[in-house]
Amino acid sequence: FKHEAIKLDKGDILCLFNNGILNTFNEAGERFDLISSLNRASDKMEGLDSLLNGVKSEVELFMETSEQKEDITIMAVKFEGIESR
Repeated sequence: FKHEAIKLDKGDILCLFNNGILNTFNEAGERFDLISSLNRASDKMEGLDSLLNGVKSEVELFMETSEQKEDITIMAVKFEGIESR
C-alpha cells in the first residue's frame, strides 16, 4: 500500500468506496462513472445523506435491469475542522 498525507480544509468531503461501484455495468456493457456522479450529486447536495442518496439513485438508474455482480459500498465524511484549545 502507498501511504500519502492530504490536508483537509473545513468543509471538505472525503468519499471512500470499494471496487464494486467501479465494476458496475449497465445492459450495454458501459461502466458506471463515479466521478461524474459525485460531481452531479455535490452540485445539488444539502448534506452527506443527499450526496450518498444521489449516487445510489444514479447507480440504480444506470444499471436498469442488469444484475449487480459485486457489493457496492460508499461512505462520505465531512471535515468540520479542529477546535483550538
